[in-house]
Amino acid sequence: MPVDVFDVNFYQSAHSDLASFNEQQARSHFQAYGLNEGRGFSPIVNLNTYRSSNSDLASFNNHQLLNHLQNYGIREGRKFSPLADLNFYRTHNRDLAHFNNEQVFEHLRSHGIMEGRRFSPFVDLKLYRAANTDLNYHASFDNKQLLEHLAKSGIVEGRQFSVSFDSNYYRNHHSDLARAGLNNWQLLEHFQRYGIREGRAAAESFNVQFYLTNNTDLRTAGFSYQQAQHHFEVFGFSEGRRATSVNFSLTNDPGNTFNSAFNLGVLNSSHRVANNFVGNTDSNDYYRFTLNNRSNFNLVLNGMSSDADVELFNSDGNLLQHSINGGTTPDIINQTLEAGVYYIRVFPWGGANTNYNLNVSATAVLPTRANWTFMVYMAGNDLEDFGIQDFQEMATVGSNANVNIVFQFDRTSGYNSSYGDWTDTRRGLIQAGSHPDLSCGISIGEANMGDPNTLRNFINWSMNNYQANNYALVLWGHGSGFNVSYDDITNDSISASELSRVLSSFARNIDLVGCDACQMGMTEFAYQIRDYASVYVGSQENIPGTGWNYTTILSDLRANPTMSAIGLGNAIVNRYGQHYSSTWYNGCEETLSAINLTNLRSSNPHNLAATLSQFAHTIMNNASYSDLYRLEVHRDNSAFFENLDYRDLGTFLNHVANDFWMTNTIRTSAQTALNSYNSTIIQNYSSIHQRGTGLSIYFSAAGFSPESHYHSSNLSFAQNTAWDDFLNWAHW
Repeated sequence: MPVDVFDVNFYQSAHSDLASFNEQQARSHFQAYGLNEGRGFSPIVNLNTYRSSNSDLASFNNHQLLNHLQNYGIREGRKFSPLADLNFYRTHNRDLAHFNNEQVFEHLRSHGIMEGRRFSPFVDLKLYRAANTDLNYHASFDNKQLLEHLAKSGIVEGRQFSVSFDSNYYRNHHSDLARAGLNNWQLLEHFQRYGIREGRAAAESFNVQFYLTNNTDLRTAGFSYQQAQHHFEVFGFSEGRRATSVNFSLTNDPGNTFNSAFNLGVLNSSHRVANNFVGNTDSNDYYRFTLNNRSNFNLVLNGMSSDADVELFNSDGNLLQHSINGGTTPDIINQTLEAGVYYIRVFPWGGANTNYNLNVSATAVLPTRANWTFMVYMAGNDLEDFGIQDFQEMATVGSNANVNIVFQFDRTSGYNSSYGDWTDTRRGLIQAGSHPDLSCGISIGEANMGDPNTLRNFINWSMNNYQANNYALVLWGHGSGFNVSYDDITNDSISASELSRVLSSFARNIDLVGCDACQMGMTEFAYQIRDYASVYVGSQENIPGTGWNYTTILSDLRANPTMSAIGLGNAIVNRYGQHYSSTWYNGCEETLSAINLTNLRSSNPHNLAATLSQFAHTIMNNASYSDLYRLEVHRDNSAFFENLDYRDLGTFLNHVANDFWMTNTIRTSAQTALNSYNSTIIQNYSSIHQRGTGLSIYFSAAGFSPESHYHSSNLSFAQNTAWDDFLNWAHW
């Protein structure tokens, strides 16, 4: 019988948009959406861990993983979580020795967590409560709530939950992990799967090699590194055994370095108070805190009997502000800070010895509404060099009060080692002078940029954190006409139908959607998103690696932040044409066009889709053999772009409308469609031969049926018009 691993209470509490759901609604949402979106549904089950820990499941999607785990994985004793270990739980709780794996899992979930039993050699909930002072304010937190807090927030925030592992220490002391850009979840899994077996030091309080060297009873017993780590967690620490060469005491006392800083947790408007001492025997006290939002930060250092001062640092250790009032005068720091991790240093002045009170709080700043938020979704892959260049182009301009420039950039190993050679996915706000290094934005781990849910999350994050009157979305990377944002790691991409579903999920439309990608100037693609955006910008031809010139485009937008979506579309196309006409690319076949999507909507009686559909019907009802021959000639004489079946629609319609050898009703219908087409093109750039007039259309040659993907892609254009009927027509 399958084991039900879904925790409905956790699912609702972890996702605020589901707070009002009843149990049945929550379960239905999970099956229909949450599972595909990768939402957390249990504090002790992680499908990403289940996949990565079991190589035979590497190709499974989330539905398949959940089904396998519930029907087989629990019973087989497979690893499914970085926070819970069923074998450890059974071994260290003798009353469970006769339980099978399904019974152990159920006991842990129903009883063990609440009873405060140890269920992992890596998680100590008592330590988690004691080491994180903000949780002490929630004395009513039971053990289940503590575990849920750890799973939802604590790991991500880098909080202390183990005497043998500290994510910040582990990252900072192993350069290969820092370069890899692993997030805190990935660091924990790395330590569990590889680091402990390699004997890596993982916390200031624990070095497994030192622990074995200095405890002969463990060496004599033949303990492995993994067994030694388990021993220290369960017995060694409480026995007072040394596990590091550093004189380290795991207390609520702040450390003397950035790496050992005491974690104040996530700050909010509730005041956090720390009472301690600095002086000759303890010259530095470091504290660490996290801000989840842009916030007004307030710090007051008082209660001194002698002179002590305070400094504020960012996550890179750069000094942001200090207060050095003399004597016992309180030191105060007030500063608006972006979301992120920060450090505080309290230190004595001139040999002083003094107790102190450190009072800190943070009040979230309501986002100011800009005129534009310009969102760039960058799937790097083998275009990473150009992605870095384009990031720098954006940073040449940077954001201001009127224009937010936000990015999500996925880098991959093996292409460009500059700027920290990080290989995860990061998102953030681009300021003037920003660099695409480890300090840019925040890491969201390794994200599949070809997954529409990843795009949805980015747009949602952008709209929530950088509100604006207008929104532009640029899909940056590889394109192929009907798919964009290819991810080389997952071999995934976002299709036209997936993009339309993403855009339809938001309460308001995106004002401008653009593809800085090859061959995306397709009629079918534009039609797919017609109801969810106002303007579309795409290229019929392949785009050079250097892509759009973001410096000039964003300079125009900052100079005129009240411009409309049509105005921005014009600016993008004009700047593209200027850039490539004045470079060595002059002479290449560059194209870019801005499309008025409102002229593709059904509310417009003369929309392009309707007139093209009527044109197709007119051909099928009236064409003679001579007309069919002439249509084939005009199709072949219309420019194609990379794909032989991607033909310039404007050229084709113009040739038919002006062909006096063809039946008059067909010519008239072509002219009607051409009029609709011309009114749909806002602006067009086509280089030296002017081959592109704005939009391509899929147009298979006479005698050849459309490729299977034309129908399997669920294109609305094929479903709603007669164009595909014409392509499949027996006489074509």
